[in-house]
Amino acid sequence: MRPARSERRGRRRSRGPLRWSLTLLSTLITSLFLIGYLGRYIEPAPRIWWIQLVAIVLPYATVAMIPVAAWKIMRGGSLSKLFAILLLVLGAARFLSPLVSSGSGYNPDTDFSLLSFNIPVERVDRVENGHDRLYELVKETDAEIVCLQESYWLYRVGPKESKGRRDVSRLAELGYDLKPNVEHSFGAEQVVVTTLPNDIVEYERKPSGPRDPDILGVLRSVISWQGRKFVVYNIHLASYGTSKPWHESTESRFSPRVWYRYWREYRYAVLHRAWQAQQVRAMIESEALPYIVVGDFNATAHNWSYWKIGNNLIDAFASAGSGFGLTYHQRRPMFRIDFVLLSPHFEPTSARSIAAGVSDHLAVNATIRWRDDADAEQE
Repeated sequence: MRPARSERRGRRRSRGPLRWSLTLLSTLITSLFLIGYLGRYIEPAPRIWWIQLVAIVLPYATVAMIPVAAWKIMRGGSLSKLFAILLLVLGAARFLSPLVSSGSGYNPDTDFSLLSFNIPVERVDRVENGHDRLYELVKETDAEIVCLQESYWLYRVGPKESKGRRDVSRLAELGYDLKPNVEHSFGAEQVVVTTLPNDIVEYERKPSGPRDPDILGVLRSVISWQGRKFVVYNIHLASYGTSKPWHESTESRFSPRVWYRYWREYRYAVLHRAWQAQQVRAMIESEALPYIVVGDFNATAHNWSYWKIGNNLIDAFASAGSGFGLTYHQRRPMFRIDFVLLSPHFEPTSARSIAAGVSDHLAVNATIRWRDDADAEQE
C-alpha cells in the first residue's frame, strides 16, 4: 500500500536539510582539495597568496575527499562518477608513491649519512641536559655531514677559533671540523659541520629590499666524498612566526582586528618566502658542481616555494623514506617542512625523521650515494 501524499512530502522535507548539508560539505571538501592541489603550481601573488595556506592542509583534505568521492561514485550520475574518479586519481598520483617508496638501505661502503635539524637555542635551554641532545643525535645517526638551522655560528678566517653554541662546539669531540676554510669572517644562523674534506664555506645574504630586515641567508659548503666534490646548500626560509591566532587570549582570539593582523603577517610570509625560493633556485641553477639542498623550508611539499626549489630534484624522503616523514610540530607532528633535496647526480638510499626532544622540529636523516657514472653523465 502506497504511503499517503502528505507522508511522502514530510519525508522529502526531512531529507532535504540533510541532503543539502551533505552537498555543502562535499563541495567544501572538494574545493579545498582542488585548491590545495593547485597550490604547488600557482605562484603566490598579493590576491591569491592564501592558496598556499590551503595547500598546507592538502593531505587532510585528501583523506576527507576519499569518502566524498566514494559517495559520488555510488550515488551520483555518470558525470559525477567521472569527476569522483578523477579526484581519486589526482590524490593517488600525489600521495601514493611517497607512501610505498623505499630505498635500498644504508651501505657504509658506498653511502654517506646526512643530518638536517632546526634546533633553536632557546628550546635547548628549556630541556634537561638539552646541550647534550645534539651530541647524542649525531652520534646515533653517525652522520658525516650535519646541517643545522637557527644554530648561529661565527666562522672566522685565519688562526682565530670559530665559535658559537656550546652544543655545536661539542661535536668536535666526534671529529667534526668546526673551522672550515672561509675567505672572510661571518656569522650565520645555519651551520654545516662534517668529518669529510670541506674545501670552503661561504654565506650569501640577500635582502628582498632596502627597507626589509628579513634577509635570506644561504650557507654554501664544498665537500668531497669518494674523490668527487659537491655542494651543500643549507637554507631556512621565512616562517609565519612563532605566535599563532589560537595562542591568543580568549578575549583576543575571536577579535577581527587580531585576525586581520595575522592575515597581513601570513600574507607577507608567503610572498617573501616565494621571493626567497626564487633566489635559491637561481643559485642552484648556476651551480657547476653536484649539489644538495637541505633545511627548514617552512612550507610543505604541496607549496609553491618547495616546488620552485625542488622541481627536477630528488626528495630524499619521498624517494627512499617510508611513511609520512612528518617534521613539525614535534609534540603532534602534522606537516613535513624539513627537506633533503638532491641533484640527479645522487641517489638516496634511506631517509627518516627523528624526534630528539629538544626542538619544535624533528630532524631529518638521509643516507646518500653517488649514482652510477653513466647515469650521472646523462643528466
